Amino acid sequence: QAARDSETNRRTLNRSFAVLVNSNLGEQNAIDGETLGLIRSPQTLSRWELESTLSDLHQRVNRVRETAVQLGTPRIAGDVNEQFGHMTDVRVAAWSDIVTFIEASLHIPHRGSSSLASLRSAVERINESNASWDRIRGQLSAEPGKVRLSESRWGLGALTERDVTRFIGRSALQPLTAAAISAIAIDPQPLPSRSAQIVLLPKTSIGIGVSVRNVGRVTSTLTITVSTRWRRAEPVTVTAHRTLAAGTSVAVVFPEIPTYPGMRGTLIVRVTGAAPAYPGATTRQYSVKVAPSD
Repeated sequence: QAARDSETNRRTLNRSFAVLVNSNLGEQNAIDGETLGLIRSPQTLSRWELESTLSDLHQRVNRVRETAVQLGTPRIAGDVNEQFGHMTDVRVAAWSDIVTFIEASLHIPHRGSSSLASLRSAVERINESNASWDRIRGQLSAEPGKVRLSESRWGLGALTERDVTRFIGRSALQPLTAAAISAIAIDPQPLPSRSAQIVLLPKTSIGIGVSVRNVGRVTSTLTITVSTRWRRAEPVTVTAHRTLAAGTSVAVVFPEIPTYPGMRGTLIVRVTGAAPAYPGATTRQYSVKVAPSD
């Protein structure tokens, strides 16, 4: 009786284990297929869609791994659950290396480092996991319950460097570069006036300061140009170059520009080196009036 009870328990355990493992493998196979499909997707894929999909896949991969860890106990005949857990760990690590390479190449926030060597190694490890699982999955067929675990061969094992380099080279996926003028300061303080007009007390020079913010996702080298066009004086152009990390700002104070009482003209401030964060974000134009001295 004890022997029959033991066999019944093992049969129940093996069948329950098989149901859970096969469900986990179904999700693993789906992650593999969706990742490979993403890399080989049509050119219409946008950067926003890529980031959204990768974020979702990261969460699903973590859940797959957590479930595999939970299946580590109780012990299954032949330590199949331990072997399944190891195979899942190998796949999760390899998947992470492939995705990290893509994220790093496209300047998408990521964890860890990446290289072509890690990409090649990831593909090799996936192929090894495919072969390993082919050997493991039939081990319970002769045990009580006679279960056979699902097939699982990841297509990412066929991924090539060319597949990945083509993918990350798409123009629609390139990192956003964007800038905006935050503020413009004039010395001396302009008199009250209407929008886009600067009215100054009679002075022999004006000082100009420009604050610029890099609102993109990558480091950008920006060129800030201040130009004046006077009615009765030579135009003046001064330029500064600043390299800004993503999300940072800089204030640039330019050399003073000569003026004279009664002067009229136009002041143009322009930032190049990145796309405007919004229409007009990198250009400002003002009419300038310097009050007469008498």
